[in-house]
Amino acid sequence: MKSKIIEKHRSLLVLSNRQIQKNFCLMQLECPEETDSILPGQFLTVVLPSKESLIPRPFSILDAGKSKITIFYKILGKGTQLLSLIKKGEFLKVLFPLGNAFPNVPVNHLVLLSGGIGCVPIFFYMKRLAQSHKTDTCKVKVYLGASDADHFFFLDQMKRWKFDISLSTDNGSLGKKGTCLDALKEDMKQGKKVSAMLACGPYPMLKAVAHFGEDRRIPAYLAMEQVMGCGFGACMGCAVPVKDKKQAYKMVCMDGPVFESKEIQWEPG
Repeated sequence: MKSKIIEKHRSLLVLSNRQIQKNFCLMQLECPEETDSILPGQFLTVVLPSKESLIPRPFSILDAGKSKITIFYKILGKGTQLLSLIKKGEFLKVLFPLGNAFPNVPVNHLVLLSGGIGCVPIFFYMKRLAQSHKTDTCKVKVYLGASDADHFFFLDQMKRWKFDISLSTDNGSLGKKGTCLDALKEDMKQGKKVSAMLACGPYPMLKAVAHFGEDRRIPAYLAMEQVMGCGFGACMGCAVPVKDKKQAYKMVCMDGPVFESKEIQWEPG
């Protein structure tokens, strides 16, 4: 589902921008427009105030509401390094909300999976679900994966929402050793039922979730992470191959970032 796109950049006040862990930052922006209509899975683009970085940067939305928008990002290159230097009280040009969102699906036997910083839209979905289905969050199983124990984010808040949470790490330093999908597979061997899966994470993880779901006829909705140049379909830089006979590619920024797994052509055609 999509909410109305605000079709021009807005200059938003930076309320805070702080590093909460090495190379990971949390930024909150003041937004005078209605933010409750922004949906989990959607994203925004930020124009950096520097001639050194002209391409807008896309970021998943961690939270939106009460005239505020929050993003969580990792410092990876020059652009995000410049973003991390923005101070409280400065203004940024932002285009939002972009893309579509996770669909509304029944909560009974629903599974959420996230890998690494893919927790951002999953966190947002969990928060909105906790707000609208306070007594039903225990029916949803959340599988969080990270490289190690130091790379789980917002875990305390997630636990307060009463979700059933499973943790997995690549090195086994916290929770089960392996991926979040490995943990789900193990639970299903023990009889766990799954009605649908929502996932976000690196491409190999999403591909694995897609094949897993298709093999078992479990619908899976994936928030794709892709390099973007514009955010509204003009540059064609975020194209992904799809199975549609009439259309070889779709744009993550316009047609996604959330796709049903069976739409994507994961293997070379």
